[in-house]
Amino acid sequence: MKLFKNCVERLCRACLVMTAVALAACTSSDPVQQQSRTVASAAQTAALVTDAWMAGAAPARYTAATLQSLAETVTGADRQLRSDASPEPGRRSEVSAAMTRLSTAVKDAEAAVKAGSRPQADKARQDLNGAMADLTVAAARYDQPQS
Repeated sequence: MKLFKNCVERLCRACLVMTAVALAACTSSDPVQQQSRTVASAAQTAALVTDAWMAGAAPARYTAATLQSLAETVTGADRQLRSDASPEPGRRSEVSAAMTRLSTAVKDAEAAVKAGSRPQADKARQDLNGAMADLTVAAARYDQPQS
């Protein structure tokens, strides 16, 4: 019970951090930066809840619902990014591709939790790590001035 309580506290803190990051992202005028921050925060939260479920510290129903919500957040951010007019579609498309990969990884984690498959969840978690790295690189390239 204590392990569950600690996990819930960590998840609540992660959600607060995600909210703070999302609000901070709203202060940036660049939609790519805004959406990248929102998605990065959602991906980190997805990793936390997936890890907690795999450790037996979070119930499957809660984890699956959280992952579903996070997948919707990532998909919505990617959709918003694609709908904005951009003077640099090539650089923006790299960021969008990373977001799409993250969305897929979060949905795969959700499916694994619903199926009760820890090996599937571990694979989704690895995919999340790779997609988060891709987003970090793509966002950094986007922020670099073009010569």
